[in-house]
Amino acid sequence: MRIRAGFLKGRVLKKPRDKNIRPTSDKVKAAFFNIIGARLLDACFLDLFSGTGNIGLEALSRGAQCAVFVENSRHSLKILQGNIKLTATEDRTQVLTADIFKSLKYLHQGNRSFKLVYLDPPFNYRETIKVLEFLFRGSLVKKGGIVALERSSRGGGELEKTSFNLWKTKVYGSVSLFFFKN
Repeated sequence: MRIRAGFLKGRVLKKPRDKNIRPTSDKVKAAFFNIIGARLLDACFLDLFSGTGNIGLEALSRGAQCAVFVENSRHSLKILQGNIKLTATEDRTQVLTADIFKSLKYLHQGNRSFKLVYLDPPFNYRETIKVLEFLFRGSLVKKGGIVALERSSRGGGELEKTSFNLWKTKVYGSVSLFFFKN
């Protein structure tokens, strides 16, 4: 697992030994960054269920101004914090360790808003739509901002029936990316 582009290009990140932790593949990561393109420059990036920080750190390397990571798994947090230190990006990152909804509420109360959000919950997570509702109901996603959701290709049909503005869907083997615009 390594940073693929930007000023940190080639930097090898720590990865989990636990097979239950599923880092985003290089193929999906490259596709995501190709799709969002220049929108990333000087954006504040929100990485939800961030795991090792692979996506948020890549965003910083490619030109994001800052990254906020939300992760509450003790094992993943240790790797995430190690990767932030390894990339020397402590001054441009914030790590929130509370439950996803407490973290979103904290960000909302702090009047934070993001141009780009990456949402990568466990594939069996049952409250994805609730997370999306929270993101779009408040002011967490800037006008014109994008939320990308990584999910198993086997599910996700309920997402297409929601009121969110589904902009694009891409399938990469067993993984799908859903892009919503605000």
